[in-house]
Amino acid sequence: MTSSYISALVLSLAALALSACSGVSPAGMIAARNLDPLGTDPASIAVAVGVPRSVQLRDGDAEFKMSFQGTGSDVGVQREQAVMLELVPADAGQIQPNGPDEHVFLARIPDDKTGSIATLQNDIKQLRASDVQGQGSLAISVTGGCYTGDAPTDLTVSTWIQTGPRQRFVPLTRSQSVARNTDAATVNAVLDRLSPCNPDQSN
Repeated sequence: MTSSYISALVLSLAALALSACSGVSPAGMIAARNLDPLGTDPASIAVAVGVPRSVQLRDGDAEFKMSFQGTGSDVGVQREQAVMLELVPADAGQIQPNGPDEHVFLARIPDDKTGSIATLQNDIKQLRASDVQGQGSLAISVTGGCYTGDAPTDLTVSTWIQTGPRQRFVPLTRSQSVARNTDAATVNAVLDRLSPCNPDQSN
């Protein structure tokens, strides 16, 4: 992976790709430098998302996005692929929440979507081989969900990533507040994506 791709790694926590770089943990910064987003098999990527216990996530409520934006004379070059993640069972104690009010959902790229990410990886590699200048980014976002009790006025999100079945989940962002990191319009846009849970979604 090129150093320019590493330096441009963006970890986001909200539906509008809100940058959460200010909340990346020290371990996350180290992990970001060791990630190989262009060389990792998409089927080997797993993510975990921590949200308040009053919020439930379902298939499609979290998103993984990889992108490349040209710079300088190559500013017109842009590649992007976003896929909705599917939830998978998590072993007890596999990931420790950041506090008693947080619970963690484990997710992966669906089998029928790994090909689109792999295609983008190859496209970016070809751009690099052709000396196209630009910056790459990865984003893990919460794009929906439901809540129990009163409607939330904020959403805190933690994220982890795993790049292989034998690798540990590395914490990236930790209990980041949308309200504290963005403006009111963005907060409202994020919260509007949450709806009251049906009774069978509240557990």
